[in-house]
Amino acid sequence: MKKYIVLFIIALGFIACKNSADNKTTTESPEATQPPVSTTSASGLLTGCYEYISDKNTIRFEITGVDNGVVGTLIYDFFEKDKNTGTFSGSVNGDHLFGTYTFRSEGMESSREVAFLINKNQLIEGYGELNADGTAFVDKSKIAYNSNMPLTRGDCD
Repeated sequence: MKKYIVLFIIALGFIACKNSADNKTTTESPEATQPPVSTTSASGLLTGCYEYISDKNTIRFEITGVDNGVVGTLIYDFFEKDKNTGTFSGSVNGDHLFGTYTFRSEGMESSREVAFLINKNQLIEGYGELNADGTAFVDKSKIAYNSNMPLTRGDCD
């Protein structure tokens, strides 16, 4: 009789261990084990973070969508200047990204047109003559793209 009790207890132990292992595999979600998916536009522009950091200056552009136009958040934080934080909404035209940057600075909301050249894993901001309001480029074909402050795709902290 003692043999049967001991065998019964051992069998219960094995069953309990097996159930515990089964529970561990079912509680892990597939999202937790798979890396995040990046979305790519037709131009090769990826969602994610593009950033320039040098000394005390930072430009950070986090692109959150590229399917129905390009959207994201854009931050300019230059030393001894007011930090601008806002949203970007635009579109890709060939290897160029054009859009409207709506931001808050000194307690006021403003918007202006911005342009970037898409160059592999970098965005290079373009500069050109603006209209009288300072909100849009006068001639997009005359925008100069300066690679002194390239935004490189990586991880935002």
